[in-house]
Amino acid sequence: MNRTKTMTDQWILKAVFAGILAASLPFSAAAQQSGGVSYSDQGYGPQQGDWELTLGGQGSNDKDFDAGSFGASGTLGYFVTDSWELALRQQVSFADSDTAGSRWNGSSRGAIDYHFDFERVQPFVGANFGYRYGDDTEESFLAGLEAGLKYYVKPKTFIFARGEYGWIFDDADEAEDTFDDGRFLYALGIGFNF
Repeated sequence: MNRTKTMTDQWILKAVFAGILAASLPFSAAAQQSGGVSYSDQGYGPQQGDWELTLGGQGSNDKDFDAGSFGASGTLGYFVTDSWELALRQQVSFADSDTAGSRWNGSSRGAIDYHFDFERVQPFVGANFGYRYGDDTEESFLAGLEAGLKYYVKPKTFIFARGEYGWIFDDADEAEDTFDDGRFLYALGIGFNF
């Protein structure tokens, strides 16, 4: 008797679910015909004319909290097409210790990136050029080749990882000579298209 009741309950649940599904289909079809856009119809990633804002940060300190540093970075980009983005990047870092005192450093760069649209996952490649400055760094130009990945958690919100091979130089004649002395840089953060 118990088994028969369980089977009956399952059939009732299935019938209720099927009824709810069948009742929702006309509303879904009407929304599509009237031009209504559902969450799933929006797609993921940027479109031509969209802006992009990314934010990232890092920090560290010693075990006694006598010395520490933190940094923040941000990007403001504009999509010239669905795939090509022009961007301005700003990075600032601050460090403080008993031995070296307080100091800050920064860099400002322009970048161009090409995005490959695979819906939620969007790899990109590009290049950047800019200037670095600060209290304990020699002011100089910098350039880099970059690649990364954006994963869209919502249609216009993503987390990203970016890697870069960058090098510094004082003038155009030195740029090619210092390429071999570059270093790898990494960034993680969150971003928004609007």
